[in-house]
Amino acid sequence: MAEEMLNMPDAQLSKPGFRLARPSPPVVALGLAVQHLMDKDAFREVAFATTARAMMHCIERGWFVFVADEKNVIQGFVTWALATREGADHWLASDQSVPVRKGDVLDCLIMNAWSVNTPAATRFLVNRFHEVQAGVNRVYFKRYYPNGNVRRVSLGVAEARQQMLSDAPGMLQGGAIPADVLHAPA
Repeated sequence: MAEEMLNMPDAQLSKPGFRLARPSPPVVALGLAVQHLMDKDAFREVAFATTARAMMHCIERGWFVFVADEKNVIQGFVTWALATREGADHWLASDQSVPVRKGDVLDCLIMNAWSVNTPAATRFLVNRFHEVQAGVNRVYFKRYYPNGNVRRVSLGVAEARQQMLSDAPGMLQGGAIPADVLHAPA
């Protein structure tokens, strides 16, 4: 079933091996995301309602992408949110939601969920991610480790890309980022 859903016309073909996909409608994308994430250690203990609400918020706005292989098997999923610099800095320092108001300049990208199955799929996603971050100046994320530690990061776009490429194998070990709830624009 998941393989058929990724075969939708809005899936963008790219070089052989992997492609980006944005299945629709949003409920299909949410179902595929849940299917992909439910067995991942970093998401196993996260409150379902909080995670589902945050993922749905991002999916409804088109702030997500799947990575599929040549057999249409999901190899990765990422969601993000756009925020102001002030809002993103607040999110990084706390565990609170980011309020977004109509008219705000949303030039910072907050990674909400990141789950990729292989280093090759990670490299593919990082290399293609520039397509979804036009107008973004900084990338923010929180990396949760099995021992309970949290690494809070804010980097310029070029620095973030470089770090993610150099850490591709490590991103598979505790590298998924549970979603934080973001408020819809008021």
